[in-house]
Amino acid sequence: MNLYRLHLLWNDEEINLHYDSLFFSFSALQKALRSSGYVRFSRLEKEKNSFAQKSKFIFSSFLYLFFALVFTGCYSFKGTSIPPGVQTFTVEKFDIRASNSPAALNQRFTDELKDKIQRESRLNLVNADGDIEFSGTITEYSISPIAPRPGEEAESRLQISMSVEYVDLTDKENNWTQTFSRYEDYPTTSDFTSIEDNLIGIINEQIIEDIFNKAFTNW
Repeated sequence: MNLYRLHLLWNDEEINLHYDSLFFSFSALQKALRSSGYVRFSRLEKEKNSFAQKSKFIFSSFLYLFFALVFTGCYSFKGTSIPPGVQTFTVEKFDIRASNSPAALNQRFTDELKDKIQRESRLNLVNADGDIEFSGTITEYSISPIAPRPGEEAESRLQISMSVEYVDLTDKENNWTQTFSRYEDYPTTSDFTSIEDNLIGIINEQIIEDIFNKAFTNW
């Protein structure tokens, strides 16, 4: 009987697991682990082993236990760490208090924040009463000149600031409110209306990254 040896790298420590093909689909297991971000495979070897039948139950039981501990413990995904009790999230539509902000900026930012969390975490989006909730207000949308250096063309700066509230309904100790601010410079001679959308996209991405890191890397 064939016995398979799975060589894993777990937090930079090597783990060798043995079990036979009757218990698991190796391609499915490998694909699931790679997509989770937990484990990278260094090699998957197939060996002949005369003790396969005797060791089958022991190693298979250990493997079940191992992965049960992994997926019921604190889940990591692309550098994030989220307790197992947190399963869903809600993003309320952001408000606007910056008088000169584009009217649709709050909806755009809300949608992009949702997309980021859905794409880079295991959390499920719900319309209301998520385990964690995001809400906030766009407090600044300003354009200001930047003093040029000798030999350089004049530039202007678009700056966007947002006050964000984070509520963890599973543990209020994790709640926070913080202002996030980012800016992007551009040549003053440019037609602002033609580059505004692109500038907003760059700034939104930076602020959303800051919010995501604050929310999901401080557990």
